[in-house]
Amino acid sequence: MINDRGAETNPPKAVGTVNISLSDFAARANEFANLTNANKLPYLGITSNSNSYGFTFGSSLGLARPTPAVWAPGWRFGTPSPGLSYLEGRR
Repeated sequence: MINDRGAETNPPKAVGTVNISLSDFAARANEFANLTNANKLPYLGITSNSNSYGFTFGSSLGLARPTPAVWAPGWRFGTPSPGLSYLEGRR
């Protein structure tokens, strides 16, 4: 069940496109998750959290970090790990 709050609901925001296959996207998401877990980053609530994770993954794909329409703690925090294999061409 979707909890639609009418005027309080913010629509999805397109932040860009990545010119890779769905399987490459899935592989990058998996590598990002595995490396993030291996780095044992703490969950700190206001800084490192699901927002910082999502925005940092987008950054690792080359997308600009958009400013959220609503308060989203942690969105500015996080830098893609240089250990990500798919960043090798962008270093």
